[in-house]
Amino acid sequence: MGQFDSTADNGGVTEVQRRCNAVANPLSIASIAGDRLYIASEQLTVTVSSNRATLRGVFRFNYRQDVPSPGQKSQVGLRVPVWFPELNPEERSVAEFWKAFADERHTEVNADTKDAFERALALRVFLADRPLEFKRFALLTPHDYRMVWAPPEWRQEPGFCCLAFDFYFQDDSVLVQNILTILWQQPLLQAKGEREFYYVPVFEGLPKGMPTTDKGRYLVTITADSGCSLTVSSAGEKATIEPGRSEVFSPRHHQAIRVMVTTRANPQGGAKGRQPVRSETNRMSAEAAPRRSP
Repeated sequence: MGQFDSTADNGGVTEVQRRCNAVANPLSIASIAGDRLYIASEQLTVTVSSNRATLRGVFRFNYRQDVPSPGQKSQVGLRVPVWFPELNPEERSVAEFWKAFADERHTEVNADTKDAFERALALRVFLADRPLEFKRFALLTPHDYRMVWAPPEWRQEPGFCCLAFDFYFQDDSVLVQNILTILWQQPLLQAKGEREFYYVPVFEGLPKGMPTTDKGRYLVTITADSGCSLTVSSAGEKATIEPGRSEVFSPRHHQAIRVMVTTRANPQGGAKGRQPVRSETNRMSAEAAPRRSP
């Protein structure tokens, strides 16, 4: 397929795909690409409104120097997880999405389902300036043990379902030579009067001694829309973000970023910077957000 020679079909798993064990976190994203590659930098911006989050992730990859033949051509796969809510009565696109993809065994993005997919996620993935296409995705649920490759952290959050998008490349050097950009929107989970955004950073295979706390390489910037304030919990850090303000966080491997959203009819700008949060909002139960509710 031209310069990148990539495919993006989650259907029948080929032998090539079995050997591709890379994962990337959109928010996407945070990631690794195979045991030879690691994500050398992640710049993720998340803008949260009263009903959804809009995300843009920019990622760079590099070869690890402690693995054999770092310059040898190798096939690789890239996996992008997105956490989608099971319920949001105020966001019609959520119900439309679950109606279109009611059967988790059939997740093709085709003429019948494309409109619902676009309204809900509008996912775009680019390597340099070239879009990467996909035909389907994997839908992970806590009770589906067929997806043995999926880390438990990807499917243990009540009220959210992890959607995984796979991309495959014949030559892993294209990930080192080009910037990966992922754009998407993510409706909030809404249940029991609470609104929540959820994301899990993934950093597999980082070189020894390379911490993701280096904000020159890895950072997540979260911005509150003018109509809401945010309570953010991330890797032991807690902060409130007033309407129109932003905060920067250091992503940590498999340590979730949770954002509780409070809408404000008349937002007023607060003091810039972090403010202590007395207690973290209670986690909702799985029963509070029944999956695929009409």
